Amino acid sequence: MFFASHFKKGLISSITVMIVSAVGLLIGTTALLSALSETQLEFRHALSRQTFFGAEACLEQALMNRHQDQNYIGGSFGFQTVSCTVTVTNPASNQSQIQVVATHPQGYTRNLETTVEWGSEPRLIFWAETVQ
Repeated sequence: MFFASHFKKGLISSITVMIVSAVGLLIGTTALLSALSETQLEFRHALSRQTFFGAEACLEQALMNRHQDQNYIGGSFGFQTVSCTVTVTNPASNQSQIQVVATHPQGYTRNLETTVEWGSEPRLIFWAETVQ
């Protein structure tokens, strides 16, 4: 009887420790998965920002090219890992539209559109990020 009583107490203690350990493992796993998801979101956001900054750099290059050559109609070029396609509408007029489509190798795309008035100094009339 003495041994049976200690055996039951030991069994109950062992089961309690296993349940508490399982709950702790579940909480730890949930926290780890949450942290990994947050890291993935931050990484995606960083790639999206990098694509946007690449689009802005391509737009700056296109503005400079058009300022130097009023017949500039666009082209393809890139900055760092971002590749861009630039289209200039009405290049020879005093007001032209420039569209930039920037693409990151990881599948991110950003689109910028501007309207520029060309005089002695270029004047930006319109700037927007668009969705295509």
